Amino acid sequence: MVESQVISKLLSTGEMDILLDENITSDYFVTYNEEARFIYNHYNEYRKVPTKETFLSKFKEFELVSDKEDWNYLLVSLREGYMFSNLATILNGIVKKVEDNSLTAYDELKNELAKLDDIKPISSNDIVKDAKQRLDVFNKKLESDNSNTIPVGLKEIDDAIGGWQMGEELVTIMARTNQGKSWILVELLMNAWKQGKRVGLYSGEMSAEQIGYRFDALYKHFSNLKLMRAEEEKDSYTEYINELSKSDNCFVVITPKDLGHQATANDIDFMIKKYNLDIVGIDQFSLMQDFRTGPKEQLRIKLGNISQDLFNLTMRYKIPIIALTQANRAATKSDVPELEHISESDAISQNSSKVLSISRRGNELEIKVTKNRYGPVGADFFYLWDIDKGEFKFSRYGDEKTSEAKAKDVDEDLGYRNIPEGDSPF
Repeated sequence: MVESQVISKLLSTGEMDILLDENITSDYFVTYNEEARFIYNHYNEYRKVPTKETFLSKFKEFELVSDKEDWNYLLVSLREGYMFSNLATILNGIVKKVEDNSLTAYDELKNELAKLDDIKPISSNDIVKDAKQRLDVFNKKLESDNSNTIPVGLKEIDDAIGGWQMGEELVTIMARTNQGKSWILVELLMNAWKQGKRVGLYSGEMSAEQIGYRFDALYKHFSNLKLMRAEEEKDSYTEYINELSKSDNCFVVITPKDLGHQATANDIDFMIKKYNLDIVGIDQFSLMQDFRTGPKEQLRIKLGNISQDLFNLTMRYKIPIIALTQANRAATKSDVPELEHISESDAISQNSSKVLSISRRGNELEIKVTKNRYGPVGADFFYLWDIDKGEFKFSRYGDEKTSEAKAKDVDEDLGYRNIPEGDSPF
């Protein structure tokens, strides 16, 4: 009855924009789908709803009903009917799969249900009438002593971008291969952990043990190479581990081995809820699965969906997510990559609130702000970096010319070894 009421009201009033504004397509008409598709196609071609005479000449058995019902009631009822139809199809199809393997069936059910989110009504905010809500948020930020951000942990970058925002913050770190992206990600997450934040990391390639050794190097400057080879001094490392284990806040690592598959946005969602996380790292976009598409879908489509889903998670839970991505082959070895060098997907750049590009030459690391939705871009920072022991020393800004003598003084101060790019243990 609701579908016939909507069609009758459309033919009577011609108010097609009401449905279009609510993102209601012809698919929502289950019983009268052919009739609805005719109206939508007619509107798309002529920008007008067909007349009753045109419609009835094609669908002679259709009976017009009263068009007096309120639009709000009709739209809610139409959504409810479409949701019921979709849910029934999904649940009926999942029963046999539950009998075969309930865990696999659960994952599939969760993915299918996520696709139904678009059926729910679209909410909106009137930034004029509801302006006092914005004032309330502003006042809370003033009173919260900057608790609406998480410091990056590298002072010069914090001064430039103000830290990671608590929500609507998907940070992408881009570099060519063998530049130390994973190291930088653990460094940034470790800095958040030191501030008492609860941290989560999805590692698409490295084990939790390897991540742990990198954490130890960055946090207390043990030699990562010696830890991996079990050559580090036993007593000091044992004492450190015993003390570290007493910490209250977590640093949770999940891998494909833990999940039984590459992570989806739903897995990250579950991790955030289970551990009540304050910040999440993703290593990396291309090592995740897109639950929306099949294996034959183009990679750029998958990466676009994944980055959009991760950004949605930052909005839902009001936390930042930091993710890694590769630079494409057009990025030269001599320069830090730019936005157009993000491999496979422009959507990653579009969905990211910030993009940091990194490049390493020997023991010098360059970090450049190539996108910043909430502030200026182009800030460029150079650090001398002992990658084995996780020690950073600010060297210069990108627009400064540092003399060889100054660089040599800093280098000797930290006792850096000249580590070539792509040294496999790191």
